[in-house]
Amino acid sequence: MKSAGIVLLSKLIKDQDTEEFHNLALKPEYFVEQELEYYEFVQKHVMTYGQLPALVTFEKTLEWSIPACPESTDYYVDQLQSRFMKGKIQEVLVDLGDMFKNPVAPTSKEVVSKISEVVLDFNINMKHKNLFDFRESQELIWQAYKKKQMNPEGGALFGWPSFDNVSGGLTGGDVVSFIGRPGAGKSYVMLKVAEYMWRHQGLTPLFITMEMSASAMFNRLTAIHTGLTINNINKGKLSTEAFGKMSAKMIAMQDIPNPFWLLDGGSKTIVEDIVLACHQLKPDVVFVDGAYLLRHKNTRLDKWSRMSDNADLLKFDIARDFDIPAILSYQFGKESVKKKKKGERFGLEDIYGSDTIAQVSSIVMGLLEEESVETVQKRRLDILKGREGETGDFSINWNFNYMDFSEMKAQEGELIKYF
Repeated sequence: MKSAGIVLLSKLIKDQDTEEFHNLALKPEYFVEQELEYYEFVQKHVMTYGQLPALVTFEKTLEWSIPACPESTDYYVDQLQSRFMKGKIQEVLVDLGDMFKNPVAPTSKEVVSKISEVVLDFNINMKHKNLFDFRESQELIWQAYKKKQMNPEGGALFGWPSFDNVSGGLTGGDVVSFIGRPGAGKSYVMLKVAEYMWRHQGLTPLFITMEMSASAMFNRLTAIHTGLTINNINKGKLSTEAFGKMSAKMIAMQDIPNPFWLLDGGSKTIVEDIVLACHQLKPDVVFVDGAYLLRHKNTRLDKWSRMSDNADLLKFDIARDFDIPAILSYQFGKESVKKKKKGERFGLEDIYGSDTIAQVSSIVMGLLEEESVETVQKRRLDILKGREGETGDFSINWNFNYMDFSEMKAQEGELIKYF
């Protein structure tokens, strides 16, 4: 028996995707009579033990090997919903037939009301991932609470204590935008953050660059991962000792279980290409360096409309739909330079391209300082927008000899501002 309900449950159990099981919020009425006992078994197991049953456990309950599930979970959800809708439509047709059998025909309002009722039911069930009844939220809240207990630091961390302690880590749907003038160091900072999440947290990043060549991206990330000087790598002038260190590090990283995906965006990448990459690679966090350079499938859009629509797509089609953080980089406009000359602080209104960028961003961080004697060894990061309205700044090391971009500790007599 390879019915839609059994196949969907089998797919979730094969993937051990307990979080997706919670998100789907499957209801008993989705399942036909011969499937209900298996749904109830899985539901009870999750409620009792906090996770889906193992594959072998479910097969023992079924008393046969579970069927092949080569398609995505969404595919099997669609099959289950389609069957549910077919059953509802058949029920409505029977009800309407009975209504028309009466000596007094139903009014048009009664007919429309009957049809509208089932359409409304369809809309609610089609949006079950995003529509919640707070009265039924106990299980979701409990699961989120237990997850937080197991990992108090929260989601994806940057490796900067001032920021991480306040943000609690990035979670699905978060969008962080780094803003800076050309050459401010946005690419280095984003690669450093991605490498930290990959190496220290075991996350799988997808890093898309719209500005660097593939070789430049590889060299910069190699320098960050090995702690070697980027110029010596670029020029092929590593000492024998340094080359040996790089070789050892590159060999050792093959044992890291999670991949670090790098994508050269080129000049034609659109957000839909990133969506496809996310489906294929299943990253835990997406980085888009130079997000303002993304193209759009509607080639008639002007530059400002393109950037605005792309910002929306990155938020909703990437961060929200895949339930992962998206970390992006943009530029300040040329007019912001005038502010600097006047000694004024930059703000969200100075972001080049679109107000939408600030609106869809959970957090906006500015690399505002330009190259000078004072900023040779350190740079200030300004929090222009926080998730809960926080603002402030802190300094990071800016040491290219050792590729050190860690947060600086406050010097004696110096106060690093927190949010």
